[in-house]
Amino acid sequence: MSNFNMSAGVLAAAAAAAAALLVPGLAGAQSWDEKPAQGVAALQRSFGGAGLLAEWSNNETFGVVQSRGNLQYAHETSASSGGMGNGYRDDVSSLVVPLSGLWELPDRKSFIWVNAGKTFGDAEPNPTYSRPDLGTLTVEYLHMVDENTVWGIGVMLDRGTTELLHNGGTTESWASGLRADLLHRFSPHWGIAARAVILDGKTRTTVPLGFADLRIEQDRRRYYLQADLVGNFTDADADFLPRGWVMNPIIGIAAQRTKRGATTTSLGESVAAETDDYNLLSTTVRFSKPTYQPRKWGPSIELGFEHELDNDLGHYADEPTYAYGKIGAGILLDPKTYFNISYARSQGLNGHRRNEAVTLVLSRNF
Repeated sequence: MSNFNMSAGVLAAAAAAAAALLVPGLAGAQSWDEKPAQGVAALQRSFGGAGLLAEWSNNETFGVVQSRGNLQYAHETSASSGGMGNGYRDDVSSLVVPLSGLWELPDRKSFIWVNAGKTFGDAEPNPTYSRPDLGTLTVEYLHMVDENTVWGIGVMLDRGTTELLHNGGTTESWASGLRADLLHRFSPHWGIAARAVILDGKTRTTVPLGFADLRIEQDRRRYYLQADLVGNFTDADADFLPRGWVMNPIIGIAAQRTKRGATTTSLGESVAAETDDYNLLSTTVRFSKPTYQPRKWGPSIELGFEHELDNDLGHYADEPTYAYGKIGAGILLDPKTYFNISYARSQGLNGHRRNEAVTLVLSRNF
């Protein structure tokens, strides 16, 4: 059924995917031999300069995997209820608003990170289009072992409501679980950000049938792994870069296994337990001009591709490969407060899927 185990091995060996756009104000290169400061300043100097803090705090890849999975469940439900067996299309737009705070603890090597986010979505009409609304909360303890390694562990909560606009139904979901992270610099120009997430929860779908409401409630467990190999090169390393610009090549992989429990619908029909795998490989290059002065904007652009290595429910839409692009700009409102705005788009090469998102980020160090 899957290549999940193989992909997990690739995760551990190589790395994976996405963006260090969230903290361009911290994304400038630092000397490998430079002695770091203490506390938050040390964390930012060693891991912000390598592009790893931004990838650690960025939930874009995680959100994409969840969004595509939820849409595919809608495809599956439609097909099993007599709808078309393939040829589904998705065209989804989202507004993402994450807020975060980082608190330094007395030992000046440990931190508490709190991240709360809200996603508002909409979609162009199609046989299974929907309007999602998702809220998430993460609280994590971080410990900086030295200037090259940080680990973290914490709890995650998420709750969502999706209006099924094609049939007047709704899907509610809620989950809680654990998240663990590892950030490691292994050379002056390369580092890795890896995470593992386990979430337990339920989903409840209600669909009006005219004579009655069909209700389906299932237990759901998700195992999620992600790793990002991030390079960091300045204009001093690459002559073709304009003065003050940084290039970040990124290779990433994300793998998720979802287990849905057996249940019985409100109409007495049995629903079998299922296990679904989704594995995504991405390669991108980001160019950014970091800003270190308050109230001065730093632009960024990122381009690349995404390819689904394994997708058990992918046959409904037949869209394994995407072109990816992202533009944005960040500004330090004061030495401890950062704001970023970005627009990202994934465009399926077969023309069957498009995802776009505007993200507004506000973060503060304490």
